[in-house]
Amino acid sequence: MYLTVNNVTKRYGTFTALDEVSISIEQGEFVCLLGPSGCGKTTLLRLIAGLTDITSGEIKLENEELSDVPARDRGFGIVFQSYSLFPSMTVAENIGYGLKIRKTPVAKIQARVAELLDIVKLPHLADKFPGQLSGGQQQRIALARAIAVDPRVLLLDEPLSALDAKVRGSLRDEIKQLQRTLGIPTLMVTHDQEE
Repeated sequence: MYLTVNNVTKRYGTFTALDEVSISIEQGEFVCLLGPSGCGKTTLLRLIAGLTDITSGEIKLENEELSDVPARDRGFGIVFQSYSLFPSMTVAENIGYGLKIRKTPVAKIQARVAELLDIVKLPHLADKFPGQLSGGQQQRIALARAIAVDPRVLLLDEPLSALDAKVRGSLRDEIKQLQRTLGIPTLMVTHDQEE
């Protein structure tokens, strides 16, 4: 198995948010966790990402224990339902942010950003700011930013829930096609059975 979650428990005081959850994801696989609001889907995603500490259990990537590895060192791409784009940065700057903090040469950042803007079909928006974009466009930019650094795993936290039905349907197909093309192991959480 590529990514394994073994008997992971998360408690907040006396409240148990997750109780001995186990899942595994193979290289290149797309796994979707479906459940109602409040069932622990996002908590599990945050534990895998390293944004929240586990109470017990283990999370491994290619047999490397991740419990003590900070989120920034896990090499995961994350897309949140709220987009989480930097409002004062252009689209191009948002996409290239992860590469910039990794001290990637400017020419390589520019080339990667251009490539990703083509992939998400928004090359004409490089100089726009997030506030000038529709929700669907913002989510495509958030997806491009997440894959810019060639993540080892892509984590999607209800990435379509803030979008209208028509945009949600087309973006769902685009995400599926992008994941198949890139082969990035992907874990998506959602409450929508259609997704």
